[in-house]
Amino acid sequence: ILGIAGLVGSGRSSLLQTLFGVHADYEGELVLEGAPYRPAAVDEAMAAGVALVPENRVREAAFMDRSVSENLAIAMLKENWSTRWMSRGKEHRRAAELIGDFGVKVSGPRALFSSMSGGNQQKVILARWLQRRPRLLLLDEPTQGVDVMSRADIYATIRRAAADGMTVVVASSDMSELHALCDRVLVLARGRITQEVRA
Repeated sequence: ILGIAGLVGSGRSSLLQTLFGVHADYEGELVLEGAPYRPAAVDEAMAAGVALVPENRVREAAFMDRSVSENLAIAMLKENWSTRWMSRGKEHRRAAELIGDFGVKVSGPRALFSSMSGGNQQKVILARWLQRRPRLLLLDEPTQGVDVMSRADIYATIRRAAADGMTVVVASSDMSELHALCDRVLVLARGRITQEVRA
């Protein structure tokens, strides 16, 4: 697990967004598992096995007025699509499995996303991407606005993902979080790496 540290404006979020294909105009080279990687758009990054949990889940990741099931299914549309329409039964069954696997506290798959606590919302966003089994998981402030118990659950989920062979990059302003999670940390200032710190 690689940590990205730095003050506001250091480029933490921009770095993760670039890796996820949000920003296509940049200098330098990217290599993913030994092969050149230069996503021009988000769909290219997703096809290459990259996933991003952004800093602001309400504005950038969640559909607050939709169900938990729909929020989970949005990253797996092809798998839930039948010949002419979405298979709602399949969508709800898969959502129920993920709710159990990730310890989400909610009344059921059809509950509104907005009805959950911040910690459970974040677990759903994580589950949305982890069900795709990405090669590279990018997490921007993964426990911001999350209660202590949910934070522990999220840390355990991140560690499991790394243990399963997933590469994980965590950008955080919380030094204790980086200390708790990461094997090494890169410090950014004005978009450049200024230091590397081992665990």
